[in-house]
Amino acid sequence: DRPRTVFFGNCPFEMEEAELREKFPNLESMRMTTRDGRFTGAAFGVFPTINEAQAACRGSDNLTIRGRYIRTKMAHEQRGDEGGSRKRPAENQWDAAPKRPRYDDAHQCYMSNIHKKTMESDIMRALEGAKHVKLLWRDGKFTGCGFVKFDT
Repeated sequence: DRPRTVFFGNCPFEMEEAELREKFPNLESMRMTTRDGRFTGAAFGVFPTINEAQAACRGSDNLTIRGRYIRTKMAHEQRGDEGGSRKRPAENQWDAAPKRPRYDDAHQCYMSNIHKKTMESDIMRALEGAKHVKLLWRDGKFTGCGFVKFDT
């Protein structure tokens, strides 16, 4: 089921399963993650086909529930190809994966005071030459800060 699974992030903590199913009626199954009995703001949904799962990710750029922009990503991209563990794998397992931008890179810019509804795609469109954008989140909440990496 992993190739057909989509990760949903930045969900409102008060969100009900029915609200996400309303936006994605073709979901076969869904699991909302919890910690200490409370919803963490992340969920996983299984779609009937890989194509439907990928279409759900592509078609949800401006999807909002209760005023929050929901972030979607294929689950195998979210957790890495090995899946299951949140611990960082041994360095040799990351060789094929793109390297994360470093904070001391000469072509990287720190941004703060970013509006809470801003998405990476908004910044990419606004800043010509931006190669990568990383917005920072803590405990399921956007911190209002991020990094932008440029080619030159």
